[in-house]
Amino acid sequence: MLNKSILVLLASLVALVAGPVHAGGGKPVIAIGEISSTYNDINGTSFRSMLETAIAETGKFELIERSRLNDLLKEQGMSESGLLDGNLNVGGVSGVDYLLYGTITQAKVEASNAIVMSICNGTLGVDARIVDVVTGSVRVSESIVVEEQLNTAGADQNPCRNVTGGSFREAERKVADKLASAMAYSIFPVKVIKVSDNRVYLNYGENTLDEGDYLKLVSVGESFVDPDTGEELGAEEEDAGLIEVEESREKFSIARIVGSYVPVEVGFVANKVSSKEGRALAKDFKRKRR
Repeated sequence: MLNKSILVLLASLVALVAGPVHAGGGKPVIAIGEISSTYNDINGTSFRSMLETAIAETGKFELIERSRLNDLLKEQGMSESGLLDGNLNVGGVSGVDYLLYGTITQAKVEASNAIVMSICNGTLGVDARIVDVVTGSVRVSESIVVEEQLNTAGADQNPCRNVTGGSFREAERKVADKLASAMAYSIFPVKVIKVSDNRVYLNYGENTLDEGDYLKLVSVGESFVDPDTGEELGAEEEDAGLIEVEESREKFSIARIVGSYVPVEVGFVANKVSSKEGRALAKDFKRKRR
């Protein structure tokens, strides 16, 4: 069965941010707002439910139910559109740190001929943003496109003949998982929490990291701040090495140090790279050790 993973991850993650002050004093509270769809057959409400599950599984956020968000907005005389436009002057919504909203922007099918039979490939694209409800600023912006073979009842001559919104369910689930991980990484980067000999422990587990994943280690230095606005613009970053995940547990992962330019330390950030890039870097380290 043809099964293509993420093809496009268009928008870059925002610069690494300092730990935010959260409404509940612990994990940041996130609410999922409107998920619209430009395609009648793809239900934004259904996708939002998948996204809620995926975000909860990251373990990085407290999730507030949609009905509770509506009640909070009503109680405080606010509107969701006001939040998204950043026009509120009342200091945000009490009890909520972030609002996630998005649009299903792409849903198309294309038949292709295989050796044995014809197949129907579906493409699903979603644009999403996380808004800081206190400032109205966009903290994260992502655009994800996934290709997936669709299960349909169409004849071999026209395998896409009976495609429905339900045919995209698996693609929707994959987008939700990837989107939730990207959102979590943006606010809480993958970090080294322990170093033991040639192994490191990471602060993400089995729901976001898999055995065989490659990550580039980065040492993050002093941040840059705009002297006029006080806005954090970024930070000095230095490549520190490469690691490969060997074991993913429920809340953390263990990776081996493939190679490093400097001694690996707790607090280093680990950015996920493609298998192709990871293997190429691993070969470079292997040649340098000879």
